[in-house]
Amino acid sequence: MSALEPTKNIVRPADEGIYLNENRYREPKEVFKRIADVLRAHIGNGGGRSILDVGCATGEFLYYLQSQFPDATLFGMDVSNSMIEAARAQVPKCDFKVGSVLKAEDFATGSMDVLTCSGVLSIFDDQAVPLNNLVRCLRPGGHLVIVTLVNNEPVDVIMRYRDVRDGEPAWEAGWNFFSKKTFENILAKMNCKLQWNWTDFRMPFALPKREDPMRTWTISTAVDPHQVVNGAGQLIDDKILYIHKAA
Repeated sequence: MSALEPTKNIVRPADEGIYLNENRYREPKEVFKRIADVLRAHIGNGGGRSILDVGCATGEFLYYLQSQFPDATLFGMDVSNSMIEAARAQVPKCDFKVGSVLKAEDFATGSMDVLTCSGVLSIFDDQAVPLNNLVRCLRPGGHLVIVTLVNNEPVDVIMRYRDVRDGEPAWEAGWNFFSKKTFENILAKMNCKLQWNWTDFRMPFALPKREDPMRTWTISTAVDPHQVVNGAGQLIDDKILYIHKAA
């Protein structure tokens, strides 16, 4: 079986519709707090460190990071010009640029101490390209924290969806599940020494269902009182992948 072609650059209309029309800067997401906890365990207060958030959208996570790591130098990258403009307005002390996790030229080799990437990789049908770009951008001794949909079973799932309430729009991506084995196979083939570990992310409280069927909400199950789901019938299992690049 031949490998899937790398996914072309995707700007999802749903993303811009959500991020550009909501102001959630002062109410950080639970996953933001968890990422910050992971980083704090490895970089302390971030003094002298550079941190790049890839897929930063309108800068909500960076807004939170500047309060948690005031001594770090923050950078943000996103494919959407309009979201980068909004991010610059909200987080003026951060250096932003338009770029794609799929483009090697957007990631200078060994240029960052820390990279974060949350809710991005599940858009793409091939994980090798973005993972290689992220790791290559790390300086020796650097840290990478990824939050994405992960399957514990050795099965990869490519998913497309469309909201048909208003006709038959184009199919959208964004909810692909790749297995832990796939991620680890890609990391093991890289030409550098890496260590990594996984942490489950569990929503600690209930989320209501909203008008948009692809905005996640929670249901109670026998194993999780706050199981996250979406309107495509998927049980959403986010995991935090921490990667350390040897010095």
